Amino acid sequence: MAMKTKHSFVLLIIASSVVIGGMIAVSYQQKVQRVMDYQNVLRELQPAKKLTEIDLISHKNEKFSLQSFQGKWSFVFFGYTNCPDICPNTLSYLKQLYQQIIAQSNKVKVQIIFVSVDPGRDTVKRLAEFMPYYHKDFMGLTGDLKNIKQLTRQLGVFFSYSQTANKSYYNVDHSSSILLIDPDSRLRGITSDKNEISALTNAFLSLSE
Repeated sequence: MAMKTKHSFVLLIIASSVVIGGMIAVSYQQKVQRVMDYQNVLRELQPAKKLTEIDLISHKNEKFSLQSFQGKWSFVFFGYTNCPDICPNTLSYLKQLYQQIIAQSNKVKVQIIFVSVDPGRDTVKRLAEFMPYYHKDFMGLTGDLKNIKQLTRQLGVFFSYSQTANKSYYNVDHSSSILLIDPDSRLRGITSDKNEISALTNAFLSLSE
């Protein structure tokens, strides 16, 4: 009888080990799948790129420096207020993304930043009128062209001005990527506005865990 009890105990231990091992394997597989899924919509930089000091000004006429990235995740997009299509579409996309992120998580601090690559026309006053149209929490940045270029060079953002006869009316060609800066002021990821909102939301929340 004692031998039978011992045998049953051993079988119980083996069965428990198999169940626990299976649970661990499933959990690991799910984690790997989440990583693969988010990398399809949000390309994570390995290693993250540390940014150097920047000197810009917000649409609220406040200084924006490297320190302004600290403690928050920042989605950053470069464009200009006279942009006919890409910028309005991307900012509308970022509005939906922002709303979904804060609806799904009250722990992650997020800010959406629009950096103008057309400081000649995009003054603080112009941005102050422009940004609330998309969301009251969005931040618009402008400043000296040399300071803007200093930031774009760090982030690998391209822009150039079209040549026209009328110097008051021109277009600006620019990168359309959305850049993710982490709470330690590092370039952490790159994405676009072509991804589904829910997919990018889940990818971001997986990365920021």
